[in-house]
Amino acid sequence: MISREWSLLLSHHHHHHHHNSTNSSNTCSACPYSTSTAWLHHRSGTLSREAVCTENLTPWLKLLPCGARAGLASLLRPNRLYAGPYHSMTLRYDAHDGVAHSTVLSPDAADNPTASSSSSSASSSSSSCSCSSSSPSSSTLRTHTLQQRLRVVVAPQDPRSAATHRRHRAGKQSSRSTPLRTLSLGTLLGGALDAPPCALARHSTLAVQYPIECSVPPAETLEQLATPSSSLDRLPEHSDQNNDSRAHIEPSSACTQQHDPTLEPAPLRVLEQLLEDPHSSGVRLHTALYALEDRRQRRQPGSEHSPPQSQSKSSQIEPEQQNSESTQSSSSSSSSSFSSSPSSSFSAGSSSSSSSASSSAASASSGSATEHGDSSRAHKPSGPSLVRGATTRHLIPVGGSSSGGGAAGAGTGGYTESGLTQVLLDFKILMCPVGEPVEVYFSLWNRQDNRRLTEEFQMLLTSQGMPFDHTKINNMKTLFRDLSAEDVCADTYLLCRLVRRGRLVYEGKGAESGGGGGGLGGGGGSSMMSSSGLSGPGMASMAGQAGSSSGGGDERVGYRRPFGFAVMPLGRRLTAEPADTTLQIYAPTHENYFYDMPELVLKKRDVAEVARAKGLVVALRRLDCSYEEACARLGDELSGVPCTRAPSLPSVILPGTVRDDLYVLVDSAEISQDRKRTAKNVEVEMSVRLQNGEIVPNALYVGQSDAPLSVYRSPVIYHTNSPRWNEQVRLAVPVNAFGHAHLFFSLSHCGSGSKGTRPFAQAFLRLTKQSDDTVVDNGQHVLQAFRPAKNIEDPVYYLKGVESGVKLVSRKNETLRIHTTLVSTRLTHNANLLGLLRWKQHINAIDSVLRSFLFVTRAEVLRYAQEILGALFAILEVKNTAVVSLVYDALVHTVTLLVDTRLEKMDSRPALDLYIAEYFQGELVHRYLLPFLREFFSSQQSTKQLISCLKAQEYIFKFIIASHKQDIAAMAQRGEDVRQAELSFKQGVLGLCSAFNFLMTKPEASMIGPQNVALKFFTSWFDDMLTVFNKQELCAIACKFVDSVQYNVSKKQRNASKLLVLEKIATGPLYLHDGARQLLVPTLITQIQKHLESPNVEENAISISIIASLLNTIQSSMQEAAAGCLWDLLTFLPTLLRVIPSFDPYTRMDATACLLAMLYMMRLDHLPKFVTALRSKKEQITFLSGLFLTLEKLALRCAFPDNWLVLCMFQYEACKKVIMLMAGFLAQFFPLQSTVEDSNLEIWSPFLRLCVAVMNAPSLALEHFSASKQQSIRQSHGDMRMVVSEKFTQVWEGFGTLKSRFLFDLMRPLLQLFLQENEPLREVAITSVFGMLVAEYEQTKGVQVTTTQTILSLDSIATSVNPDVLKAFTKQFEVCLRRKISAHPSLGKAGEEYLEGMLSLLSLLLELRTLPLGPEYEDERTIATIELMEYLKRTDRMETYIKYVEMLVQNHCKSSNFVEAGYTLLLHGQMIPWEDTILDAAADFPRQSARDRKESIYLRAVELFNKGKMWEKAIELAKELLHEYDDFLYDYNKVSDLMEQTSTFYRNIVTDQRYFSEYFLVGYYGKGFNRNLRGKQFVYRGFELERIAEFVQRIRRKYPDAELLKSTEAPPASFHETAGQHLQVFNVKPLSSTEFHPNMPLMVREFYENNNVNSFVYAKPFRKGADDKANEFKNLWIRKITYTTADSFPTIHRRTEILQVTQEELSPIENAVATINSKNSELNRLIEQYKLGSQPSLAPFTMVLTGVLDAVVAGGVDKYKSAFFVPQYLAENPSHQSIVNDLKAALNSQLAILDHAMTIHGNLCSGEIKQLQAHLESKLSTLKASWSI
Repeated sequence: MISREWSLLLSHHHHHHHHNSTNSSNTCSACPYSTSTAWLHHRSGTLSREAVCTENLTPWLKLLPCGARAGLASLLRPNRLYAGPYHSMTLRYDAHDGVAHSTVLSPDAADNPTASSSSSSASSSSSSCSCSSSSPSSSTLRTHTLQQRLRVVVAPQDPRSAATHRRHRAGKQSSRSTPLRTLSLGTLLGGALDAPPCALARHSTLAVQYPIECSVPPAETLEQLATPSSSLDRLPEHSDQNNDSRAHIEPSSACTQQHDPTLEPAPLRVLEQLLEDPHSSGVRLHTALYALEDRRQRRQPGSEHSPPQSQSKSSQIEPEQQNSESTQSSSSSSSSSFSSSPSSSFSAGSSSSSSSASSSAASASSGSATEHGDSSRAHKPSGPSLVRGATTRHLIPVGGSSSGGGAAGAGTGGYTESGLTQVLLDFKILMCPVGEPVEVYFSLWNRQDNRRLTEEFQMLLTSQGMPFDHTKINNMKTLFRDLSAEDVCADTYLLCRLVRRGRLVYEGKGAESGGGGGGLGGGGGSSMMSSSGLSGPGMASMAGQAGSSSGGGDERVGYRRPFGFAVMPLGRRLTAEPADTTLQIYAPTHENYFYDMPELVLKKRDVAEVARAKGLVVALRRLDCSYEEACARLGDELSGVPCTRAPSLPSVILPGTVRDDLYVLVDSAEISQDRKRTAKNVEVEMSVRLQNGEIVPNALYVGQSDAPLSVYRSPVIYHTNSPRWNEQVRLAVPVNAFGHAHLFFSLSHCGSGSKGTRPFAQAFLRLTKQSDDTVVDNGQHVLQAFRPAKNIEDPVYYLKGVESGVKLVSRKNETLRIHTTLVSTRLTHNANLLGLLRWKQHINAIDSVLRSFLFVTRAEVLRYAQEILGALFAILEVKNTAVVSLVYDALVHTVTLLVDTRLEKMDSRPALDLYIAEYFQGELVHRYLLPFLREFFSSQQSTKQLISCLKAQEYIFKFIIASHKQDIAAMAQRGEDVRQAELSFKQGVLGLCSAFNFLMTKPEASMIGPQNVALKFFTSWFDDMLTVFNKQELCAIACKFVDSVQYNVSKKQRNASKLLVLEKIATGPLYLHDGARQLLVPTLITQIQKHLESPNVEENAISISIIASLLNTIQSSMQEAAAGCLWDLLTFLPTLLRVIPSFDPYTRMDATACLLAMLYMMRLDHLPKFVTALRSKKEQITFLSGLFLTLEKLALRCAFPDNWLVLCMFQYEACKKVIMLMAGFLAQFFPLQSTVEDSNLEIWSPFLRLCVAVMNAPSLALEHFSASKQQSIRQSHGDMRMVVSEKFTQVWEGFGTLKSRFLFDLMRPLLQLFLQENEPLREVAITSVFGMLVAEYEQTKGVQVTTTQTILSLDSIATSVNPDVLKAFTKQFEVCLRRKISAHPSLGKAGEEYLEGMLSLLSLLLELRTLPLGPEYEDERTIATIELMEYLKRTDRMETYIKYVEMLVQNHCKSSNFVEAGYTLLLHGQMIPWEDTILDAAADFPRQSARDRKESIYLRAVELFNKGKMWEKAIELAKELLHEYDDFLYDYNKVSDLMEQTSTFYRNIVTDQRYFSEYFLVGYYGKGFNRNLRGKQFVYRGFELERIAEFVQRIRRKYPDAELLKSTEAPPASFHETAGQHLQVFNVKPLSSTEFHPNMPLMVREFYENNNVNSFVYAKPFRKGADDKANEFKNLWIRKITYTTADSFPTIHRRTEILQVTQEELSPIENAVATINSKNSELNRLIEQYKLGSQPSLAPFTMVLTGVLDAVVAGGVDKYKSAFFVPQYLAENPSHQSIVNDLKAALNSQLAILDHAMTIHGNLCSGEIKQLQAHLESKLSTLKASWSI
């Protein structure tokens, strides 16, 4: 069968064609090799056993006729090719007499030209295009082209895997794909049509060869081919002659890929259909497979282009099978023989990897297919292109094999319940020229703790890089087993240590001679170490050498020398899918640093990369499961894979686990140099010897290795007196020989010549202590070295000391350091533990042994738990009651250490359970322990002792039960009557339970701890007690125990523990038993009711959890008894309704789910029956109203997220069920009465609100859902709103005139329902609203209440919806209500007024809501709010009016308009009288007296005016408050406080600098403005320090398209009719009407000049008559325009409309008087400011003085004299005499003011402006001298 793992053999073949060939090729212009002269040229290049990279690919490409420009080379990208497993390439190019031949050859062919020629001829003769040699003289022979040949290797397939693959693909295969069948196979093989699938077993390799032209289709064709749905009819045709475009197709970086069913059919269909047509463009097939494989790799997670994802199983094929297959292949193909040439090698770790021979590729492919069950589709090629031989020996892979078993361990996060992780390491290749046999060690290491996580996994490789054991080819794997979560973390690293085996100094004579450089990291040759192939003829001999050197034989073939080290952080690289990773190899700068290489490599310090080493490649895979689960998942993939363990015992040691290892770390030594000129080359030999000197054979292991050692030899550290090895060796010594064994060390100097090794020192270490026979302690041991004795026959003389007659001569200052670590379940360091385990030897001192045992640590107990328990039970049975107390203490100590919950990650409960089930022996134990326990817990014990005993009581009770079972079984076997024994045992257990109950009743505070522990472990006895008692009896025991625990609200922990006991009982088998449940339910209800109402959140949550568990049990496990059980749980309903609002959010959600589940699951008669069962009508009303209100809240806001559709619908189904059940029940038992004090209204109102809430539920608004969601809900639940609306209408119509009683509760919900887009629901809403309107009118002949409630409701709705919805609502409301009113003429005018009022309100609300929210529209929002407030005040809706007052205050405060906020707040305050009348709550004000509310408002206003620096208004309000405090309340404390605050205001007025706002006139002209602004003028109060430019920008931001008029004149009337927008903005001055007292300070006067004004002036100069250029003052007139506004500033807004405009003209002399007076006022203001010295800068004062003096001296006064003081002027204007006098007085006053100002200025000026002061004083003197008015 055809394997889906296609390996493509692409050969560059340059050949010629016959002139009559039917498959002639186009000439390749890129290959100009035509010549007329006969010549012979031979070019050959070989790159054997070398990693492909950009350096060595370039010379290989140069050998090609077309170079890298065309043909095969144009399809190869060096970077991608480097990532592939190519290890050997050979190109041979021969040209003879002008005929060129190029062939990719096998290595043996490269060395044998004859073989190359023959294989090339064989290929040509079997090709569809005849390539046999022809006469070179023919002209046609000189026209030749370079072509590519595609060969598809078909590997043998296991028919069982094919069947598996067929089943896997059943139902998933496209209808166009051909199913697997014999016909296609027979056609492909060219043999019989009915050939069975197993026929392929006779053909190890089958090659399909097609010519592929050099041209490549465009890239878009490749994308089509890479699409899974592509097929032959979609492939465009390409002309090889006309297509010059070449697509660069990158080959995949790996030969194997994970199986992807979605990509499988397309390439198979394309391949099948292309093979059917031998004349089709073969490049399509080539390109399709390239593109598809590249696309598939890019889809794989884990790396950029997906490293290999599967491992080959070719290593599992026996050598004999491989050889036989190779022989069969040789008979059918001249190129399929196995090559053992040194230049051949195998790729690593790939199912269909490239290999040195096609047979090995077939074998690898076969192995992969057999393992994973991948079978490929059969194809039906035709024509002569089908051949059975192949000359190409090297594969260039395009596709990859599918990966089987990829699901194992899927996922990179999270761990299984076992918490264990397995790490599978697959060694692929060592790309490093070592040149000698090498030992490779892998291990895991934690950097943070500097701790070895595993042993080292050892691999032995030959000098050629192959394993010595040929069966391990392609199978050099290990499983790092049973790692914990802490082990696999960010600090975990993979370590690789390389030790070469050879000469002390490597001389480097080439790879084959075994030399090539000496020293650390040295090596020679060009070999690559790989796990997947064999290389070199000397494999067998090297394997023997390795066995000798590693296996501890006598023959020494070389020294172990440090070579290199590699470190890789695992981290994210460790995933569930295998991924290839390359590790760089480093060597230290000095050999003695080799021990610390991990840290040095990570820090990149004192290390360097090994020369010419490309690194080593490994694949790692993470399996988050136990070892057993990993084996089950991966199956054969783990078969035969050795496990590398941790050098420690697991945290939980199961009984039956046996391990007795002692790890010895050969650390370092201190050696003297003696008389040598250089330091020694030290080697340590270690062996395990018995007391007679005999060496324990095969007792040493270096890492995880199959080859044990008798003698361990360390690496040789070159020339150092302080060598450090840091190599760990595992001792596997039989336990019975451990006490007689010791370690013997021999230190030798290794010479580089022929002298070999010479021991110069020895040392030893006993494995056990002579004092107590315990194993030597863990840790460091410094061994003193001694000289070897000569001529001594006793091999262990050093052990005997003086007795041997030989004195040990110590070598001065020479020591050997080692570390030992014991990992054993039978050997121990602890003497106390050893005494217990050997208790029979201390039978007379058993008390001492048991007491000493209490000091044994937890680690020792964990390790020897099985032996400890066995010894304790044996002691108890032997010594009986004499030692029961001590044995019990020992048992408590042991069990507590094993099951301590504080060390949960090391919980040994599984081990204890296994011990009890399989290993426990002690049939008499219960006879002693049970009476003792009853007496123990009944007597007085210490708190600490009780807690320890109670923690261990779970398993002690299990021991008692197990002992009782064994005792009963033994009695039965002896034929004794067991009934009395069973009864006696039951009585004993009951007595023990009574003792526990007595313990729980103790009120002492010291008993809280033991009681909590008892509650925690009580239910752990249930499973065992069920073997003694039936469920009903056990339930009675449990209820008595729970009832004995008294409820105390302050004992939170004990209450929670008791609830956990109840939860375990309720969720266990007792509740399912009818008899037990009858006893259990009363206790459950009583206890849970108490804790539901507890203030403790944890108790609430556990109580709700218990109820939820009971409901789940009733629903899932109980059918017949479900109704009765549910009826019992209904008792919780009133309590749940009462406490749900007080729960935290999470508990509230759980409690709500329980409530809804009860309502949903109850029978139709449950709820009415439950209501009637309540004791009083008050309880019934409270329960029903609470139920309806709770459901209403849930209906309006679902308790579950909206995307939890099922739960949301479940909630509304429960609500609907309650509505349908209770509608008739309420009408029957709670009819609505016409009396005012009708208590039934408390039920009906929540019920109706619930109905409206369900109709209004957003989660039921089907019209807002998608069509599919609507359909799903309608099919499952229908439209529940319609069902509820029908029931609501039915109930509503029965109320008649009593409908008006629901105005306060239903108006808003009904108007909100009117917002729905569902027409029937809107009709229900408007009909109900109109019904309440009519009912009120019929009762009172008015609609006052309806109007008020409608206004409140509409106001609330308007603020919660967007303007578009509000606009649509207004329209629909008007239409529907007008229709109703017109159909009911009895309403008359009242109905119309109601409608018009509501429409007016909606219009104002809509206007307010449609305004933008930006700050530039603040004035519009304020005006709209004020208009709405005026409407509300006019209609006497004071509650709503107050609400908008507060809202406007808040808006002003947000904009920092504190003065406006204060005035707004006074609108509310001035409505309230100074009385003691009680006012209802309104807005944020509580219910309080009028006096208190007004006081609070005034105090707030005072604070606001203070913030706005309007202290005058604040003082005014304070005075009013002082009057109330002083004259009415006599509250002098408040008087004192307020007067202090008032004094501060006064001080601020005269000391603080205030900047008063400017005023601006804005005119709006044009139809582009709305009707409220169009053609009007307004005065704006600017912000503090805001000038005209900033104000204009603010207005322009609001109206960016408006045109700004430059003139201040009123625009013509035509501007009002234009379509655009025209703005007119200019400053106006406030005109105060206040009469100022002469003594009023300037600061106070300025305030009144700028505030409390509603008149504003704009002055514009103009001239009359002829201009007098000599004196412009004579005809300078002023046009004074006065604007009167609607409101005075400041007020509740910052904009007011101009109501009146007046004009007047000022004569020139009047203008002069006004100008001089204005300047005098400015000077006086500056004098007042600088007199106090509070101004930081003198510059403003200086500038004003300079300007005035310059103007006066320059002739200003003279011009006034010549214009107005001449007789001619008075003669012409006799009425102006008084004005002339005013002008003279103003000028004289100015002179006095200037004199005063200069005096103040002189006092303040500094040295810098003294000169300016002198200049100004001279001008003033000049002015005084010439002054004569």
